[in-house]
Amino acid sequence: MEKLDLSTKGELSIADSILIDKIAPRAQEEYNQFIERVVSINKLDDLHLLLTVCSRNPFHSVILPLLCKTLLLEEKLKRGDKIILIIAENPLMSRIICSILGKFNQKIPIKIKQKYPYTLLTFLGLIKFLKSSYWIVISWLWPRLTKVYKKRPKAPIVFVDNFIFPNSFNEEGGFVERYYTGYGRYLSSEQRQTVWYSPTLFGFKTLGRCIKMSIQSKKSRHNFLFQESWLTLYDYIYALYLTAVLPFKVNNSPLFMGYDIQKLLIFEAKKDIFSPSLAMAICKFRFIKNLQIARVEICQVVDWHENQDIDKALNLGFHKYYPDVTVKGYQGHISPPYETHKVPQSYEIDNGTLPNQLHVISESYKKTVLDSCPGLDVRVASAFRFTYLYDVKRKKVVTGIPTILIALPMDIDESISILNTCSQLHLLADTKIRILVKHHPAHESHTFIKQVPAFGHDTFTPTSDSMLDLLGSISLLISSASSACAEAASLGIPVAVYGSRYGVTMSPIANDINGFLNNVFYSENQLIEFIQLYLGKSGDNSSIERGFYMDNGESAQALFSCE
Repeated sequence: MEKLDLSTKGELSIADSILIDKIAPRAQEEYNQFIERVVSINKLDDLHLLLTVCSRNPFHSVILPLLCKTLLLEEKLKRGDKIILIIAENPLMSRIICSILGKFNQKIPIKIKQKYPYTLLTFLGLIKFLKSSYWIVISWLWPRLTKVYKKRPKAPIVFVDNFIFPNSFNEEGGFVERYYTGYGRYLSSEQRQTVWYSPTLFGFKTLGRCIKMSIQSKKSRHNFLFQESWLTLYDYIYALYLTAVLPFKVNNSPLFMGYDIQKLLIFEAKKDIFSPSLAMAICKFRFIKNLQIARVEICQVVDWHENQDIDKALNLGFHKYYPDVTVKGYQGHISPPYETHKVPQSYEIDNGTLPNQLHVISESYKKTVLDSCPGLDVRVASAFRFTYLYDVKRKKVVTGIPTILIALPMDIDESISILNTCSQLHLLADTKIRILVKHHPAHESHTFIKQVPAFGHDTFTPTSDSMLDLLGSISLLISSASSACAEAASLGIPVAVYGSRYGVTMSPIANDINGFLNNVFYSENQLIEFIQLYLGKSGDNSSIERGFYMDNGESAQALFSCE
């Protein structure tokens, strides 16, 4: 007899966590088809495609995570598991649960966490309006105060999409390129001058931070095309207005695996009202329009492609306002299979939200994309940011105290869970170990430790060393949803992947790389068992080449040179 918590942050038993990981691939396949039907049945096009319910991103929309949990319930009822209580997120979710129970002629009490979801929706809408308004003021002010307003290229440019964080510039003003690392060595000085970064700012919460970044960018030898410099106050206000209008286009829903989830879908769509992320995506589209009006010449576009709403906006914008320019998407990252949105779907070609070409960093992932989206032009390009792996010198014999590295993902909640699970490792391991912990580069240490207090626990030694240095000396890696997992696995380092107790596990390691069994841990005891078995050992199926393609500069020329 058990209680089953199907809410978004409900903790699952180890057995249920393992089961939901097995269910997830089938749920994702059904979910992709469901979203395609949602787009069709509601006649969504153009900017409507930027809505969160169309994104297929499980981090932005709770539909897929909640549907995985309802399918978990269905599977457990099929198996005859005895459940005494089900906890639902809200009445909308409760309706779906009741449908499942009715299918199996079961009567199980349901406890609802959020009894008044529409009241909460109104409150969250107000908060989002205030956040969006604050973001608009900051975004409009900083380029004008620092006089980077409409910096104009004098010749045709290669428009390169990337991200800038508060720590993206060093003290000398040098720009730290985290996305297309080292591509410049394959280009001539003239070719490098045609490259203009058009960054999305991430983590800039104050006007002061933005001003500091702008001053630093002026010292850099790189060219920057900030969209904030090209957006008018009208653009921002119009974008905010559209966030209150676009969600109401979603009125109908097909059945999901025989269940009616229309009310849940409409509720999720309305969460986008006054959403800062939707406003940012609309502004990306308006920015490209403004570039075309100003007759800025663009000969090629490189999109750091994660198929998020800002990527969709970028592709919609260039396909509409620069129809003769080739947009080359570059997926220079490793993603867990559960990041459903990152694998393109065929209907997205017709909707104009995908680039003309998609460049990926391994032959195996190219096959994954073509299996899902056979009409897309997919090519293999160098894994620029992972070239350092060829410089890692693994010691033949690990001497001294074995070192375990905990490489934390970007997600704060998952980082907390991982550190809580690892807090007693030094006491439980059967050998003396040193535990290093490294937070994701998107965070700054002084703010991260406030959000994740366990980061400062005496058990752990924080490190800011590069992965080049760390992967050359560590005996084992603990992580989740981080490319560090795939990097370490390709070098033969044992990798223990955090098995989520709150949803689907995020493991980015390909099945054919590394040879360590049972590397997903759902409890402290399972982690200890893995450490005792594999600490300091080397994987049999390790291969940098299999996971990270490298060439002699051909892909850099293809991506960053005007055609």
